[in-house]
Amino acid sequence: MCSATPSDSGEVLVEQDGGTLWITLDRPAARNALSEPMRRALRRALRAADTDPGVDAVVLTGRDPAFSGGLDLKESLGGKPAAREYPDPAQVLRALRVPVIGAVNGACYTGALEMALSCSFLLASEHATFADTHARIGLMAGWGMSALLPRAVGTRLARQMMLTGEPVDAAEALRSGLVNEVLPHDELIPRAREVAAQIGRAHRGAVRTTLDLLDSGEGTSLAHALGAEADAKLRWRSDPAEIARRFARPWRKLSAVDGAESGDDADGDVGRGAWKRTPSWAGRRVAKLEWRRGPSPRPTGLRPPGVAGAGYLAGARPPLH
Repeated sequence: MCSATPSDSGEVLVEQDGGTLWITLDRPAARNALSEPMRRALRRALRAADTDPGVDAVVLTGRDPAFSGGLDLKESLGGKPAAREYPDPAQVLRALRVPVIGAVNGACYTGALEMALSCSFLLASEHATFADTHARIGLMAGWGMSALLPRAVGTRLARQMMLTGEPVDAAEALRSGLVNEVLPHDELIPRAREVAAQIGRAHRGAVRTTLDLLDSGEGTSLAHALGAEADAKLRWRSDPAEIARRFARPWRKLSAVDGAESGDDADGDVGRGAWKRTPSWAGRRVAKLEWRRGPSPRPTGLRPPGVAGAGYLAGARPPLH
């Protein structure tokens, strides 16, 4: 890492590493509970990242052992009248045009879960747990829980989590779609760095326009989402030279950890291969994608015990980067 900058309170650490901005909640003695100075520093760091041309992606994480226990209730209930906080950190996260990867390293509760749900997507340590304790302690969610959690895990699981306050472990978070990957604890940060670097190698304008489309299309009708994409396509101005340069690069496996690069198809026909989803139970991720030659396989019913959705991704092509 380089260019480390602590917040005024010293409890939010901001580090620039190439095109990736790392924001670490750094109050481990209090399980990274979000004090008012921390929330203010977090909003400031996120807004700065969104306007910095040198930032391609943001990684939000916490100092071990927790991601964050949520709002600092000792501070909030200390007798000082609560001020209306606008915008809250989750709102700022959702408004960003730069991708934000949530690297959940431990307990992620209540307000912190609302922040995590507002990230572009989540990677989780095997030690991660997720819970919403608003109802249990007599509070009402206000940073987006009732809207975001059902969209991430489904209404029924969201009801159970919100009404009981019971935590969900990393394995269940993966099965329910709350997180994209679960990794051994010491591989979480390297994997987040790797994914952020992959985003940085993509076309910045295309990345941000794609995020805009996904955000605007979520929760709308299929016709509306298709129309928004068609409009964006009409407005998009391509650079043929840059496209040719990017296309000429050899196909890479999605994860550099998985091994050496795969070369271009001998005949230039990338459609004759297929991305195959293969289970990896003992490895650092539950599933990995690898390029293989041969005809596109038909979808199979392969669904190993305890892991949902494993199987072939038929007909997919490698990304153009």
